[in-house]
Amino acid sequence: MGSFFSAPAISSAKTRTSTPFVGWVFMGWNFLPSNAIAVQRIYRTTACGVFAARFNSRDARKAESEQALQTVLKLVQEFGFTAQQVFPWKPQPKKVAAKYRDPATGATWSGRGKPPQWIAGKDRTPFVIV
Repeated sequence: MGSFFSAPAISSAKTRTSTPFVGWVFMGWNFLPSNAIAVQRIYRTTACGVFAARFNSRDARKAESEQALQTVLKLVQEFGFTAQQVFPWKPQPKKVAAKYRDPATGATWSGRGKPPQWIAGKDRTPFVIV
């Protein structure tokens, strides 16, 4: 066991041996064990490598997606597919024309849903739009 001010030995991942604590190094606002500088260098180079791998894979994926899109467009043109057949979607509901109009305000109602106050409980024949 070390004293309160000494750091424990840091083990190396390659050799699995202990690296003795050498001393403290001032970096920015922190005092770090001297081995930490090597750890930071390894982290930086690894992080750069990971970034490069992600960047390269992103470019490769973009190229593959462009090739796939060209293939899809070729097949659509060849077989005459419509957009609805390739990408099925729910058609938009059609708007229903108004059947009733309030002569006082000009408000309209299609006859669907809850009736508005100006026609509720009344005979609807005088409100019919011709």
